[in-house]
Amino acid sequence: MGSAVAEREIIRLDSSGQLVSEVLGGQTDVTERVFAVPGEAVSLYKLDISVGEKRHLKKTLPYLLEEQLVADVDTQHLVSVDNSEGQLAVAVVDKAQMERWQSRLDSDSEQADKWLPEPLLLYWHSGALTIVIENTRALVRSGEFEGFA
Repeated sequence: MGSAVAEREIIRLDSSGQLVSEVLGGQTDVTERVFAVPGEAVSLYKLDISVGEKRHLKKTLPYLLEEQLVADVDTQHLVSVDNSEGQLAVAVVDKAQMERWQSRLDSDSEQADKWLPEPLLLYWHSGALTIVIENTRALVRSGEFEGFA
C-alpha cells in the first residue's frame, strides 16, 4: 500500500501585499492549507540544548535567545522543534505582525492549518542550498530548519 502525499495549498502575500494561494502538485484534493510566513519577517535559529534545559524549555527559551533578538523578547512569538541533529530549531516572529496576518486571513475568509516560514517551504536535502529569486527578493533554504529571505 502506497503512502498518501499531502496536497498543500500555500497561502502567501504577493509583492503587492495581496493574499494569493496555489495548490502544490496541481491537484484539487487539498489536505493541508499552509500560510507562508514572509521570510523577511521570521528569524530562524539553531540551539544546542541539554536534556535538563529541555524540561524547562517553555520558560527558558525566550531567555536563551534574548541576546540575539533585536526586539524585546516579550513582543516575539517563539516556536521550537527538535531537528535531526539533536539541536533545537527555533522560529521567531513579531506577535503584533502575526495578529495583523491573522486579521488579514480572517477578512479574506482564508483558514490555514499551519503557518510555516517561506524558506522552509523550499525543497531541501542534506548538503544542498536552495535559492529562489522573485522580483526584488530572494528566498534561501540552507538546512533542515534553516533559511532566510
